[in-house]
Order: sequence, then C-alpha cells, then structure tokens
Amino acid sequence: MENEIYYTDKKAKKGRLSDFFKEKEKAMDLYVLDYFMCLNDGEELHFFYNPMVYWDSCPVTENVVHKLKENCVVFNALTYEEVFEKSYGIAQNYNGNITYEKMLKTDYVLGNHYCVLGNHIYTINSTIYLSDPIERGFAFKPIWDMDIDDLRAICRMVNVQTKTPNELTEIQQLFCFED
Repeated sequence: MENEIYYTDKKAKKGRLSDFFKEKEKAMDLYVLDYFMCLNDGEELHFFYNPMVYWDSCPVTENVVHKLKENCVVFNALTYEEVFEKSYGIAQNYNGNITYEKMLKTDYVLGNHYCVLGNHIYTINSTIYLSDPIERGFAFKPIWDMDIDDLRAICRMVNVQTKTPNELTEIQQLFCFED
C-alpha cells in the first residue's frame, strides 16, 4: 500500500462529526486520541479519522466502551452547541517549543494535521503540537492533557490531512476491539 496523505476531500468516507451531533440532538460522550475520535450515541459508536472524516460505526458494547474510556481522552455529555458554537479560549498548559524544522522531520504514520488561516495543529505520537508564530515553532503537550478548548479548536479546523488510513483501514484494527 502506498504511503499517501489523505485529505478531507479524498478517499475516506464522507461525514463530519458536527453532522452526527446535529442529527442526534442530544448529549453524547466523545473519546479522542491523536489518530481517531469516537462518538457514543448510546446505541452505536461512530468512529472518525478526524472531525471532518467519518470512518465507520458499530453497535455499542461494554467491552469496547471500557477500553475507550481507559485509553482515550473522554469528554462526557457533549452537545453540538458545546463543541461547535461556543468560542474557545486561549491555549493552556502547552510546554516548551520545538522548531518548525524539527516538527516537519517528525515521522508519523498515525495522526492528523489541521490547519486554517496559517494556524496549524498536529495530533501525532500521543502529543498535540500547536503552531506558535511568535516563537516560530510549535508548543506541545501530551494528548492526555487535552481540554475542551483544544477540542473546539481542532473541530473548527476545516483543512485536515491524515496518514492513518494507510495503516488502519477498518475500525476492528483499533486497540479497543482486541480481546
């Protein structure tokens, strides 16, 4: 399989996280890692490569939900308004700074690159990297420190690239489906 970058307008199934929130019109739990998201509507688990690209769905099972809760950042009882309509605050709890050159050399096979209007966010290697134009580099923090403002920022980035479909083509390949 060739190592290709997937864009929001190519290859992956269509469907956005925001569409699922609007359609269900209720509070739902969201599980987030650097290379996928999963929305639990109580009946089905809806998996996304990122907020712009739907991946697949499956029925809710206690075992899969348990593994998601143990291994992902969990946002409980979210609504469309909470994620997509409320403004997000200043990025907090980011550490250090790495240069653009070092960031661009980071090798990854799972993860996403979000951008809009010159702002960049990478979610790779269990880390969130946020472009810092003043320092001319990237501030970073572990994915486990992700907060609602980070989630809102990511969900509003309309341009997304991902390499994840090169490695994971079916949701059954995810850790949460292992016995």
